[in-house]
Amino acid sequence: MKRLPIALLLCISIYLSAQNNFTAGYIVKTDGDTLHGYLQEELRNQLVFQIQFKTDNSNSSFQTFTTNDVKAFRYETGDHYKKITFKNTLPDSGYIETVFAMELVEGAYNLYSYILKEETYFITQGNGASYFLYNTTYNANGAILIDGNYISRLGVLAAACPNKFFNTEQLNYAEKDISKYIFDLNNCLSPNTASINHYQKPKTTSQIVVFAGGMILGKNKNQITADAAMRLMYPQLSKDLFVIICIHYSHSNRPQNVLDVIYLFEDEVICVPLTLQYNFTIGPVHPYLSGGFAAAHLTEKNTPALYYVASKIPPQNRFGISVIAAAGVEGNITNNLIIKAEWRYEFFLQYPVVGIAYSF
Repeated sequence: MKRLPIALLLCISIYLSAQNNFTAGYIVKTDGDTLHGYLQEELRNQLVFQIQFKTDNSNSSFQTFTTNDVKAFRYETGDHYKKITFKNTLPDSGYIETVFAMELVEGAYNLYSYILKEETYFITQGNGASYFLYNTTYNANGAILIDGNYISRLGVLAAACPNKFFNTEQLNYAEKDISKYIFDLNNCLSPNTASINHYQKPKTTSQIVVFAGGMILGKNKNQITADAAMRLMYPQLSKDLFVIICIHYSHSNRPQNVLDVIYLFEDEVICVPLTLQYNFTIGPVHPYLSGGFAAAHLTEKNTPALYYVASKIPPQNRFGISVIAAAGVEGNITNNLIIKAEWRYEFFLQYPVVGIAYSF
C-alpha cells in the first residue's frame, strides 16, 4: 500500500506530460483546405510523422493528422513544415519514406530538415534531383557506425557552378551552414530567380529559479541548501534538457567513522556550478538527473563525538573544481511555485533535501 501513492503520482505525471501546449498556426489538408487553429508545441522530434491540431485552445480535445491527411502546416512563429517524400539512402534502408520536414530554403533547390532520435537529416530537391543528406555517426568507442554523405552529395551540386568556390569539404553539418550553402548555390545557379533562406536560429528560453530546502535525519544529521539558478533551454530541440548556471550554498552536519572513532563533521560548500539537467517527463511532476562541474570552496570543521578523545582530523578546507551529480524530483504547485527534493554529491555524498523553489 505504501507504494500506491508513488505509482499513482508517476501515472499522473506521465499522463500530464503527454498533454502538450498548443500554439497558434494552421494546417493545409491534402485536399487543399486550410484550417486555422492551434498546433501542438513545436518539439521537432515529435512532428516527423504526425501533428496534433485543435480549433479551440480552451478545449482539451484535439485531432491527430498524419502525412496521409495533411500536406503542410505553419506555426505563427513562421516555421513552415511540408510533407516530403524521398528515398531514404541510409545503410540497410533504401526505401521510400514520407515525413513532415521543416522548410529551410526555397529556390532552384529546396532544402528541408527533420530531427529523429536526436539526429538531424536534410533533404534537398530541385532540378530533377533529390538527395537525402546525413552526417557521420560513431559508437561509444569512436568507431564509425554510418559514414556521412552530405559533403559528397553537395559537392555534386556545387560542381554545376564552377565560377564560385563553395569549400564543401569544410562545410559544418548544421542547419545554419547548410541553409546558407544551398541559398548561395541557388543564387549562383539561377541569379535571376529569387531564393529565400527561411532558417531561424532555435529560440533559447531562460528561467530564473531560486530554491531553499533542508532535511533533519536525526541528531547531528542535518543539511540546509539554497541556490539561485538560471536555466537555459532550446525547446524546439528538447524540452527535457537544461543547461543550468547557478550560485549554490549548502551547510551540513554529519557523523563519520574514522579509524573506529566517530567524528562530527560540519561542512559548508559555496560554489558556482555549470550543470546539465535531464527531466524524465515534461509534466508538472518530473524526476531528473543532473551532473556537471563547479568552482567550489569547502570549509570543514570536525570534533570527536566523545569528549575524552582529544585528537582532531585536519580540516579539508579547499578551493577548486568539484564534480557534481544529483538526482531529484520537482513538482509544480502553481506555474511559479515548485516543491523539490534532491540528493546531491559534491565533495561528499550529502543528505537529501526537500524544499520550495520559485521560478521567475
